[in-house]
Amino acid sequence: MKEIAERPISQPFFQPLVDDQNYPKIFPPDKQMDFSKIKEKLEQGRYESLPDWIKDVNLIWANAATLPKESLIRAMADDLKSWFNDKGLKLSKKYVPRIQEESWLKEFENIQSKYKRLMDTCPVKLNLLPPKPEQEKPKN
Repeated sequence: MKEIAERPISQPFFQPLVDDQNYPKIFPPDKQMDFSKIKEKLEQGRYESLPDWIKDVNLIWANAATLPKESLIRAMADDLKSWFNDKGLKLSKKYVPRIQEESWLKEFENIQSKYKRLMDTCPVKLNLLPPKPEQEKPKN
């Protein structure tokens, strides 16, 4: 996000999309997206994976593509999209291992939590260790 924000032409996309006459473009709630929303979702840890983040970024470009071809905002979006597809994705992929590690850790914590709940609600005390050799019953 930092690399995108540093590009001056990205600034119009940190707020809801407007056309060249400064009229807001109205999109259905599931199609509304801008970089401030993406930044908020990143800060809140609401992205499960890199493809989820890329999907939201691509939604910004798709929304801008609904503007007339001669629109300045659309031209800025096209330029930013080209940069993102060329350099931005390469930059973001260096974070993939961290995202995968966090995903693995989250899954481990979920499993650990389920295991703890099962053990806490177990109706009988379970002997999880195998018996010591002297405790084994003779086999007949």
